[in-house]
Amino acid sequence: MINLITKTQKEYTLVDSGDGEKLEKFGNFLIIRPETQALWQKGKPELWQKANAIFKKEWAISRDTPNEISLEVSGVKTKIQIGKGRNVGIFPEYISLLELFREIIETKKGIKILNLFAHTGLSSIIYAKAGGEVVHVDSSRSSNEIAKNLADENGVGDKIRFITEDALDFMKRDVRREQKYDFIVLDPPSFGRGEKGQVFKIEEKITELVGVAKKLLKENSIGILLSGYSSGFASMSYSNVLSVSTGKDVVSGALSIEEEGGRLALPLAKWAFACGTSDVKDIISKLNK
Repeated sequence: MINLITKTQKEYTLVDSGDGEKLEKFGNFLIIRPETQALWQKGKPELWQKANAIFKKEWAISRDTPNEISLEVSGVKTKIQIGKGRNVGIFPEYISLLELFREIIETKKGIKILNLFAHTGLSSIIYAKAGGEVVHVDSSRSSNEIAKNLADENGVGDKIRFITEDALDFMKRDVRREQKYDFIVLDPPSFGRGEKGQVFKIEEKITELVGVAKKLLKENSIGILLSGYSSGFASMSYSNVLSVSTGKDVVSGALSIEEEGGRLALPLAKWAFACGTSDVKDIISKLNK
């Protein structure tokens, strides 16, 4: 198990957590959101009263807090949106994972990356800035519009191809077109509904997703990365899916965020990676030492 922990960023901090909630700082704004993993007591209860926005069943936002907040994380200009739903547009627990694979991509030249369930584009932008040629696929038209604008703002709009389509449908068509990729990223939700009303349940689709992804991998590839927030599945479950479906060596672990001051790390997601070439295995293996 390799547990990756995101540290405090230039404009993002996990200030505190506990009692089923987390207190985060995005830019200059403190935001409270529910978090079922935070089973312990809060460490800095006095700071929670200073929050600019709170989400419970709906948002309560102070008058001087904008609905859109620009910030920089891991060298990428991005933004969050509050006022619509619990998710704000980025998932800070993924930053350590993205930085790991940025390092791997930087050792390659002109690699083709298929980024599925790519959301608002933070991962696509990081991979493109590292030198990858990225195909960004998400079924949400609004998420892709945000991703396109952010890619242009970060100077990599010409390195990313944006596709608004069901991920599995796109992959199957790419198989028929005999497309191949060096690196495939899957970050499916536990449950989703497409713009045409199609329902996605991870337990029904994950084996097929990985199986089709394997068909799209080049022979000497980086590998397949599978990650997710789904609370009902352990990282070992993701690892087993990749191992059985690809026959490759697999590593896996949790994705967490360290509280400011280092009191603890809040576990939020999990990841598993089916390793490709030996040099990639070497980079990953160093994390265990």
